[in-house]
Amino acid sequence: MRTIALIVLALACPLAWAEDANIAPAADITCTPEVAEGRIPGILDGRVDTGFAFEVGTGGEGSVTFDFGAAREVTGLRFYQSSEVYYSTRHVVEGDAEGDGEYELTLAEGADAPIGEWIEHRWESVTVRVVRLRSVEGVSEGRRAHPCLGEVEVYGPALAGDAARAAELGNPVSTISAPRVLRRATPLVVDGRAPTIVAGAGGACRAAAQALADGLSAALGADVAVIEAVADAGLGRRTVLAVGTCVTNPLIARLFHNWYAFEDSLYPGPGGYTLRTVTDPYPWRGDMDVIVIGGSDEGGLSAGVRRLLSRVDDDLRLPWLLEVASDTRPAAEDIRAAMADAPAPTFRAFLDAVRDRQRWGDEAYARRAMQALDIMVQTYEADPARDIPWNEET
Repeated sequence: MRTIALIVLALACPLAWAEDANIAPAADITCTPEVAEGRIPGILDGRVDTGFAFEVGTGGEGSVTFDFGAAREVTGLRFYQSSEVYYSTRHVVEGDAEGDGEYELTLAEGADAPIGEWIEHRWESVTVRVVRLRSVEGVSEGRRAHPCLGEVEVYGPALAGDAARAAELGNPVSTISAPRVLRRATPLVVDGRAPTIVAGAGGACRAAAQALADGLSAALGADVAVIEAVADAGLGRRTVLAVGTCVTNPLIARLFHNWYAFEDSLYPGPGGYTLRTVTDPYPWRGDMDVIVIGGSDEGGLSAGVRRLLSRVDDDLRLPWLLEVASDTRPAAEDIRAAMADAPAPTFRAFLDAVRDRQRWGDEAYARRAMQALDIMVQTYEADPARDIPWNEET
């Protein structure tokens, strides 16, 4: 027997609805009958003038299904019909709690489906795995199923992993609805897998990598391998450590290319070292970190290895790291002098502060980056049509 879920108007539950977000991009979306390849993301891009029509020769009633891959709370759905040729005159929103194709919940029904306007339904929170919007009756003046949809949004509490899942599914994301949960430590052993170390080229890097492996093996009670090829490191499956600079180590070179790391032949400089946590770096993902032990010479690499081994805690974890020991590091008074004036109202000022923070590790740069971003928010609030100058684009 189908259960009719109570539809509650927004005025009856404004606080709960205000906390919800469009979670449709986090779903695997399919249509019956089929639509042309590559057209489904058009109902997620925030534009009602895109969307999709069902394939020629289909006819009848169409449906669109949102499979979240796991149980999710949902509280509403709205959609936009974009065609006066193919449209629904009666529709139903259904929920499948188990993902078995039964659709035992009727979440909403409607017979008022104007064209060129949003059609919106809200209800008390229910937990389902799949949501389906299905046309029951409609108009097809050509050889396609109805309706043509410009946009569909499914509402519920957002999860921190929604944007990552949307990216994996190839769905566009126009907003970040929930911040990522901060993780301030890196486990050295993940699901029984010991870390690996990517050694750089040259005797100093290899010696430092081996010293690090010996120290970690003793601390973990498991062999820690030293490898040369990035492809063999297990990135995305285990914690990986990289020793050297972008010149000597291929993994650090890739991180350098993506602005995750800054170590090169001149930085951190003679006798200096860096310890840097790169959290879940693209393109490997997997929620696994890379730890950079940077050094421009033998003395710096040796010092960096000793310092890192001293940071391993009793739970065999490393804290989040951004340590810089360098003779070229700006003095505290020089940093304060550079921060005396407000940042320029450009994204370039924000990026410069972020890079200085990543390069030197001083919190003052992070605070300046936040200040610069606040200025840009105010700038666009005052002038939403502001063009981005070429130097900010690049």
